[in-house]
Amino acid sequence: MSAEAASRLEHLGLGELLEELAGRVRAAWPGWVGELPECGDLELARRIVAAVAADEGSELVPDPQYVAEKAVAALGSADDPSRLVLEDSRFESPLAARLLIRRARALVSRRARDAVETATLAVQAAERVSRHVWGREYAHAMVLRARCVRVEAFRTAGRLQDAWREARELLEGAEPGLPPRLRGDLFLLAGQVRRDQGKNREAAALLFSAREVYESAEDEPRLGRTLLQLAEVYREHGQVDLAVEAARRAVSLLDPGRDREAYVAARHNLAIYLCDLGRPVEARDELEASRMAFGEGGRSEERLGSLWVEGRIHELIGDPETAERLYREAREGFEDLERPGQAALVSLDLAWILAEQRRNRECLQVATWLGLLFREHEVPADVVAALVAFREAVAVSRPEGAQVFGSLAELRTLVRRASPALR
Repeated sequence: MSAEAASRLEHLGLGELLEELAGRVRAAWPGWVGELPECGDLELARRIVAAVAADEGSELVPDPQYVAEKAVAALGSADDPSRLVLEDSRFESPLAARLLIRRARALVSRRARDAVETATLAVQAAERVSRHVWGREYAHAMVLRARCVRVEAFRTAGRLQDAWREARELLEGAEPGLPPRLRGDLFLLAGQVRRDQGKNREAAALLFSAREVYESAEDEPRLGRTLLQLAEVYREHGQVDLAVEAARRAVSLLDPGRDREAYVAARHNLAIYLCDLGRPVEARDELEASRMAFGEGGRSEERLGSLWVEGRIHELIGDPETAERLYREAREGFEDLERPGQAALVSLDLAWILAEQRRNRECLQVATWLGLLFREHEVPADVVAALVAFREAVAVSRPEGAQVFGSLAELRTLVRRASPALR
């Protein structure tokens, strides 16, 4: 922009400034005239900055970020999004791949199937990033990050075999010069998948490797998230004391302001482990701390999880009526959110209270509901066998308490391990 034009803009008010700049956009790029009234403030600002930055009389060069956003937006109406990514030159920029990675990551916890499709497009876009222009290491890291998100999407969608195949390929193909944090991410992802598959010994080995990498890199947030996963493995092995220790350290490492979701999960899980150990007072303290962290604006899933833990606390302190009410409320909420894994586990806690009160007919209702749920999802055969055993134990006219509670405890353990498949 010329000195004369810059001097003139300095004396304009904000409203006049925007009009002046918008006029420059229209003059510099007539193709934008029809779009300007409909675009948001952020897009308008980007276009105006691009127009002002251009020398007067020269052809306007569009903002690269804007071009990438338009390319990614075009995928929504494309007949073949994959083909568009592979053929459109706009996807040669790493900005498009980064946008797709972020979009896929945002979809993981909400729409798993869409997350898989978006992550696959992100992988294709990342593979188009030129190694000659951007450098081999940068381009390679971009592909790895996109594939890591696809592993997360596969996990959330319950496609654990696909998730493990991709995670294993990433580990086996990892180069010696890979940045430490990215190497740690590969170990962490693979460990999460193996834990979901019930391969706890392999999961622990992978998570230990991730922990070593993050400790060496002094990456406290990633180390905290790894310890959360290790705590779950410890619990599955019956080492609840170690689970408490790992969760407490995770709480100390995670920043509730920057990593709120992981921090809430650490406090929440710690409350669960303390319930497992029969320490309801300490569990209550952790539950209240998690509630303060997620606040009034917390996700519905967080609030329902909080109700679930509160139910366990009331069960421990000898208030089964309140516990039952909280369990039923949490289960209905998880059903509404289409979280069958959590709904199944809450149902089993509810069944425990019902069994203690010899309300066998209602126990059978819970078993019937679980049977219908298991038919809709691919659960392991041992889970189905445990459900049959529990149902048979409750169905006899005078059930033995030890047999009922033994079968219910076994079923609860197996459903917890299989819960990733219930999505």
